[in-house]
Amino acid sequence: MFDLTPSQEFLYIKLPSYILLLAVFLLWLSFLFAGVIARRFEKVLRLKTGWFFIIIAPTGLFLYGAFFLYSTFQGKIKMSPEMTLISYSLFFLGGFLTFISFRSFLNVVKGGFKK
Repeated sequence: MFDLTPSQEFLYIKLPSYILLLAVFLLWLSFLFAGVIARRFEKVLRLKTGWFFIIIAPTGLFLYGAFFLYSTFQGKIKMSPEMTLISYSLFFLGGFLTFISFRSFLNVVKGGFKK
């Protein structure tokens, strides 16, 4: 593929793809754990934290990784323009929704400790 030796193909194409997928998965997993912490916080303080939204919001990040994985298994270095537009839009939307969910959780935390 791409006139590369197998070791060069692994080093320049497959390894960065796997590292990106691992990074997206770990980022998504960290937000999942943060949602679990917010759920426990809600049980302790009996204040609505929006923990479910914190867990669901970063799904766009995970879907970006799925699109990237799909294009990698097709043997492409880059995604098609349509897939790029969709995946980056989902990535941005997931990041924005995650920001909103954590911002609202921060307001609950600040208000919860004042009581």
